[in-house]
Amino acid sequence: MSMALVALILANGPLASVYKHVIHTLVSLDISGWTLEMTLHHWVNDGLMVLFFFVVGLELKRELLAGELASPRNALLPVAAAIGGMVVPA
Repeated sequence: MSMALVALILANGPLASVYKHVIHTLVSLDISGWTLEMTLHHWVNDGLMVLFFFVVGLELKRELLAGELASPRNALLPVAAAIGGMVVPA
């Protein structure tokens, strides 16, 4: 939370141009001729999305194996809501 506050202050303060320059800096990963190049902004977004879905997956697995959703009866409503959440927007 504190880093989000720092980023907001930097992005909207007198150092906004420096912040934008740093966040749009190209960062590349080169492994034996294979190159992946994205801006720092994209690396941060993709990394945080991976971390978020990894944690959500771990929590879901724990709930399904040993938590409140281990019983099919208790899992019915959340599973139906998840399917509805995917089908209705589509």
